[in-house]
Formats: sequence, structure tokens, C-alpha cells
Amino acid sequence: YQCGECRALFPSPTLCLQHRRDRHAEIAAETPPPPPPPHPYECSECGRLFPTPEELLEHQGEHFTATEKESGETPVPDAKPDPP
Repeated sequence: YQCGECRALFPSPTLCLQHRRDRHAEIAAETPPPPPPPHPYECSECGRLFPTPEELLEHQGEHFTATEKESGETPVPDAKPDPP
């Protein structure tokens, strides 16, 4: 997240807003923080949402049981974004 006034970069919208309040108080009061990025990839096992299919696939590996890992079975996740 980047400050629109001085171009400073921050890892979260909260930190960016805090910076703007501290350094650019008159402007920050008028401008809400940016919305979080969309997370259109949903895990079919637990419902968690992920911003990329790669992150979804990595997460879905956590749902394997020891038996599935030993048997060599691999799930075929639904890595398509939900329709708008």
C-alpha cells in the first residue's frame, strides 16, 4: 500500500492510514483506507479464501490426511474464481 501524498510504501492498509494520519493529518481525515484486495479462490474443504490459485493449492495440501499422503492420492481443487 502506497501513500498517495509522499509515495511511502506500507505492508498493510492500516499502517498506510496510520502514516497518513501522522504525517498528512488534514488529508487522511477526508480519505478512507483502500479496500483489501479480492480473494476469489475458495477452499472447497474449509471455505477459506485466497488471492491466487497457487496459494489455494498450497493451503489445500494441509487437508491431506496421512493416509492420502501415503497412498499418493492428490486432490483436484476447484481453483476457479467465483462468478461476480
